[in-house]
Amino acid sequence: MNYKFLIISGALLVASTRVHAATPVYSDVDGSGRIHMQVWKYTLDSNNSNHTTRLTIPHDWVVVGGGVDLKVNNSALIAASYPDIETQQSWIVSTLADKSSADHALTAYAIGIKIEGISRSDMGKHSIVKSWCKNEVQNDSADVASSATIPDNGYLMISGGAKATQNAERGSAPVYASAPGRWDQWIAASKKASDINSPALTSCVVGIRKDLASAQLGHNLGYVDTIHRVSAVNKLSSSRIESEVFMENDYILTGVGAKLSANRNKESEPKVLLYSIMPKKFGDSSKVVAKAKEYLYPAGAFLKTYAIGVRLIKQ
Repeated sequence: MNYKFLIISGALLVASTRVHAATPVYSDVDGSGRIHMQVWKYTLDSNNSNHTTRLTIPHDWVVVGGGVDLKVNNSALIAASYPDIETQQSWIVSTLADKSSADHALTAYAIGIKIEGISRSDMGKHSIVKSWCKNEVQNDSADVASSATIPDNGYLMISGGAKATQNAERGSAPVYASAPGRWDQWIAASKKASDINSPALTSCVVGIRKDLASAQLGHNLGYVDTIHRVSAVNKLSSSRIESEVFMENDYILTGVGAKLSANRNKESEPKVLLYSIMPKKFGDSSKVVAKAKEYLYPAGAFLKTYAIGVRLIKQ
């Protein structure tokens, strides 16, 4: 892909952002029977080279995660997949493609939860689920990295996302990492667009209150437990690479992530790029599937896929 074609105007992005109702895909419930999860999707077909779509879920659910899936037979890549931190009701996805393949389909996914015994209004009033985002710019680097850390030890990380800035001044670039860094931190990385300053990159982390037995909340449900799952390191063996990781039974999937590297043992900018990070039903549980592909010329890469799950431990 020729990245010089990826500079677009902020006005165009605003005009092309679309808000869509969600179509249910599958549901799950944790081992306690109290935390329910639902996955929704929406497929957008357009002839724009850059898509931005906001997938909004029903009001009685809270958005915690999401993903995106693109077709391998075009040059479209992932530029953003992140939560609407103001409402915690939508998951926002952006893609970009060069001028030679503007026409591409985008399937956006959103993951929502609700907790029996806590109303949607109380979920918002007591910030049961909360997101934090951090923006970073690195002008002296070939790539851009960002990390967001949960600032409150009363929360556990359950998801995260990334957004590469898209505007006329700094252009845009594909994201090649959006994944857990540690138990309380989400990391993101994107490539630099050619002939312009590095675009800003926003990383977002989503947390859930770990104590749902607090008198202040007016509930006595128990404590939240999380699990982080990571796939084996998959190496590019052809023009494409795919990786998947499975969620444990009794946990519901909330976080979806993936990370590429040119080096197996240390972080290194790849020349292979992501075109899919998405949740999928697997038996009675879930899995996360990530896909990446070569651009311009053959290149090696290593891919890891991440899944975060949640369950409630009753009092």
